[in-house]
Amino acid sequence: PPLGFKDLPGFDRYVISEDAEQVFGQEQPDTLILAQLLAVAGRPLAGATLGALSGLGQTALSTAVGSLSRRGVVAKSFSQGELLLAFAQANDQNAIYGQIPPATRRALHLQLADHLAAQGGDQELEACAEHMLRADVGSRAVEVTLRAGERLEIALSFSRAAEMYQRALPHAQDPGQREALLDKLASLL
Repeated sequence: PPLGFKDLPGFDRYVISEDAEQVFGQEQPDTLILAQLLAVAGRPLAGATLGALSGLGQTALSTAVGSLSRRGVVAKSFSQGELLLAFAQANDQNAIYGQIPPATRRALHLQLADHLAAQGGDQELEACAEHMLRADVGSRAVEVTLRAGERLEIALSFSRAAEMYQRALPHAQDPGQREALLDKLASLL
């Protein structure tokens, strides 16, 4: 079953900055759950994905999406017949993201990474690696980053691959993984 926000480590209540509070006012917790999930995702998410990750039922999800949409906080778009939601303004997204407790933020990044790995496979490796690095899950993040970097190299995105390898270095506790990252970086420089 999906991990609900209230089950995540470090969850006490949803804290938002004054700037974001002016936008959200006195929203219901379900609305703030979606806002935090969208903030951590950093990209548009499908309604079905939001439902799966938040653990909200269809009625609660529809109510929360409607509230955020009516207030102009999220923008709706459609891609291949699927509803996508994202923050309408980056400063709202940044305010929410910045107020999520670090332990909860890491847990949400890991939850997103696991979802992307399960649903997107190799098509989502770069995003999965990004969320794993932000989740600070050590060798697991390095392993996914190495795979994502190899795909980027194949696609001739050498600078992006090098950037990912560099970001993964502090997470490499295993000498073999550290050596692999350094070899990859040396071959790209």
